[in-house]
Amino acid sequence: MTRPPEPLILVMALLNLLFFTIQATHYHQSFVHRDKPRTSVLEGHRRSSNTILENKLLAPALGKLVLFYSNSCHDCLSFASTLHKLSHQLNNWRQVLAIYKVDCEESIKVCHDFQIQHLPTLRFFHSNFERDRDGIGIGIEIRSRNIRGITTKIATLLASNSYKGVLHHKPVFKTLQSQETLKSLFHKDNVSRYLVLVFQPRHSQIGVNTLLDMLPHHEVTVRIVENPQLFANFGLQPFAQKLVLFDRNGVSHPLIPARDSSKAYVDSLKKLLRTLAQNSRTVLRDFSWKNRKSQIQGRTQDLNDKGDENNKHDLSLNQNNRRIINHVLNEPLKIYQADIEMAIGILLHIEIPKIKVIKEKALNALKMFLDVLIHLSPVSQVKTQLLRDLLSWLKNNDKLTGLDFIDLVNCYEK
Repeated sequence: MTRPPEPLILVMALLNLLFFTIQATHYHQSFVHRDKPRTSVLEGHRRSSNTILENKLLAPALGKLVLFYSNSCHDCLSFASTLHKLSHQLNNWRQVLAIYKVDCEESIKVCHDFQIQHLPTLRFFHSNFERDRDGIGIGIEIRSRNIRGITTKIATLLASNSYKGVLHHKPVFKTLQSQETLKSLFHKDNVSRYLVLVFQPRHSQIGVNTLLDMLPHHEVTVRIVENPQLFANFGLQPFAQKLVLFDRNGVSHPLIPARDSSKAYVDSLKKLLRTLAQNSRTVLRDFSWKNRKSQIQGRTQDLNDKGDENNKHDLSLNQNNRRIINHVLNEPLKIYQADIEMAIGILLHIEIPKIKVIKEKALNALKMFLDVLIHLSPVSQVKTQLLRDLLSWLKNNDKLTGLDFIDLVNCYEK
């Protein structure tokens, strides 16, 4: 029998790993839940130059928060714990916000050019950063030193930021307009499964903060409602709604949070999403096992009948294998979309990055594996686009490390 090409063997091994990962996650739920905080968005850039920092500031569709500090500064050391808590609290905003820090002792010219007069200094830069006529745009200083004051200011600035160029899950901070309907909103967005309307009273930021905190949930689009009369356009009583979720079938799910805070709103939405996910879990595979069983048993009999004396031992199934096949055939296999997406997440974030160097046959196998997932795996459009982006990058490169791969995954997921 002809031996399959080695990349094909590796692809089969990856597919087997995917299958067993699905089983493991289905029964053990070993994957870290998406709601748990990931690594801090805070990134240090020692010995920064103007060019390095400006390149970071020029990144499109992102607000940037830059901390200018010094390790010998007493106020900076006092602010360190606040900054640590802030970086974790803003983790859900990482799709629209990048945070950097510059040590002014090691980057004296940078701090001079950006006109840093005291430490620590927090500056926000919009996505349309550009040099001004005096040399360098110095950004918007955030003077508050408490977490609530800082997050309030950043939320306001992010709401006015430009997100031109965002292709997937673009945040919409513009308040709901009278001509917009459930049909038109879902027609504009063919990715999201749910639409959330959140009422934001005058002089409040509860809608903006709820939108930002829900960004990791790509299946949800949040829109802010300032005119309560607009709820009537969605078949709801005006002035009686604060938070409501719609699915694509037009079914509404009004929510009554425990209190009027973005945290309570987000907690209510997450709880509802978990309930909806459990109720709508769809079976992706449910084979006609009687027909499949007869086909496999027929092929097994053919192999045993046609084999000659020298290879009967290889072709015939031993008693142990028969027990395995009978067990599988008598227990219909059910694979859920949530399990597949979770398993793919484990492979992309944990298993593949363990490989020190991915090149040649291993790289070809990885490309083939991603291609199989793109064409055969019934995952969400967001996940499919991530796989396409990864495959496109791999096709133009001939070598990478496991650490390069996880950086690539994190980059495209943003």
